[in-house]
Amino acid sequence: MSIDLSRASDIAGFLGACLFDGDTGLMLTSQGGGGVDLEAAAMLSSEAVKAQLAVAEGLGLGRSVEEVVATFGQHIHIVTPLSHLPGTYLFVMLDRSKAKLGMARLQLRALEQSLTI
Repeated sequence: MSIDLSRASDIAGFLGACLFDGDTGLMLTSQGGGGVDLEAAAMLSSEAVKAQLAVAEGLGLGRSVEEVVATFGQHIHIVTPLSHLPGTYLFVMLDRSKAKLGMARLQLRALEQSLTI
């Protein structure tokens, strides 16, 4: 299986990215890393997605999450589902001082549409 995440590195502040299975947290592929263990990021992000799904369901908002954005010190983490590959998610980590969140979100949508497995 070959999945090209290299376009993620065009996002301002890019540190790392990976695709992961939302049920198991298994990382499918990665790019960069910025000193962070992307396999651990994938597993922990799958738990964050499950928590957000539970919140949405508990509030009667259905069972879908458009994206999860979190800030941690100098990092911004964005997790978004792949619309054409249900159960698969894209995780991107950005340097908060260099990232432009709005532009990054637009670039991630374009990247998400271009990914195939």
